[in-house]
Amino acid sequence: MDDKEAVRPGSPRRLHLRLIVPESLLEGTVGGARVMADQLERLEELNELPGFEFRVVDGDAGPYFGQGVSFTMMRFVEKRFDDVVLLRTLHGGDTWLESAAEREPYERALVTLDGAVRSEQQSARRLSHASLRLRDPLPGHGSGEQQRHLQLVAERVGR
Repeated sequence: MDDKEAVRPGSPRRLHLRLIVPESLLEGTVGGARVMADQLERLEELNELPGFEFRVVDGDAGPYFGQGVSFTMMRFVEKRFDDVVLLRTLHGGDTWLESAAEREPYERALVTLDGAVRSEQQSARRLSHASLRLRDPLPGHGSGEQQRHLQLVAERVGR
């Protein structure tokens, strides 16, 4: 299989990306309401793509292992590549964790998160509601647009 075939839709080797965010992230306004709404809408668009999974950690889940830690876990289908964890640090460097012992706490954190995340449908609905709240914060203002948006959300979730 060549590189072009690997990225072609329907290819068994297509990239899969899973983004997990705490629910509190959807309630904030980093950069202002308009900037945050644009970012949330972009996540909604990405969530429609095959291979992209957006999940929200339930705000009522309580404390969980790995809370407050941001990391990227990269897993590879080909056996010749080991999985790796990437940590972005404040001092400007990246830390790559390649040994099984170094990766283990992060793998455990992902397993723990599975019990604390909302379903894909609930996460998509929560994302859409957060985006709408930032776009139309006043009740009744733009209610026609709000109703259309909620209808689109319901149709997406029902797929």
